[in-house]
Amino acid sequence: MASREHGPGGPPGQPALVRPEQVRAHVPDLPGWPQSASALLGWLRERITQEQLLAIAGMDPFGAPGHLRILTAIWKSGRVPRMLEFEPGEALRLYQWPPRANADPLALAFCCTLLCISPSVYDDGDNASYAAPLAASCLALGGEAPVLAEQLMAWRGPDPVALLALAVLRTATDPGDPRLPSLLRTLAGAAAEPETLPWQLRTRLAAAMTGGHRRDWRDLVTAYLEPRRAASPDIDRLLTGLRAQSRQKRGQ
Repeated sequence: MASREHGPGGPPGQPALVRPEQVRAHVPDLPGWPQSASALLGWLRERITQEQLLAIAGMDPFGAPGHLRILTAIWKSGRVPRMLEFEPGEALRLYQWPPRANADPLALAFCCTLLCISPSVYDDGDNASYAAPLAASCLALGGEAPVLAEQLMAWRGPDPVALLALAVLRTATDPGDPRLPSLLRTLAGAAAEPETLPWQLRTRLAAAMTGGHRRDWRDLVTAYLEPRRAASPDIDRLLTGLRAQSRQKRGQ
């Protein structure tokens, strides 16, 4: 697909678009895990159609033309807004919001990828919360999508919600991967002792398990982590910690 890059100011009436890697000033290294903010978006851009973009924009009928204009620019250029404003953020959020009966996994993955890359004024910096529908849709798509989603989640690290999605994706693809024990051990510690995390990350896992995507997380954990619980003390500790955090969050 031909690239049409926009300068710092962007076309009139459109936010400036930047390379996905430019959205975050500093990305902490996650040793052993390839990181990419753009690989999954590029893969999806090659496959998504104008009709699917119309369906996403049409989730907000009154604002559809504005949403579609920016979605089309992203599709053609591979660049994204530094911050998701109402256009096209509202359409993206509406498309991915549960329940999503019969949602198109390609369109859903496209929405969640953009929501995971660019922060939104509505998300209070917690755009990793879209990791569950992203993981589910990429696993449904198959092919290279799950591995490319892993790279996006590694780029989103060290947010524990992004790392949980990374663990689910890798377990689903290759449960014998030698990198998994260390990742699961880190996650188990975060779930069992959230007070050891930086303050802004302490409630992320509990919020994910009890928030709007709790069913997505439950389905992913049940399908890919629960069957390996008996064989992995780290998975057992992780799931025990997640359930304890969920109960505590619901009781507040």
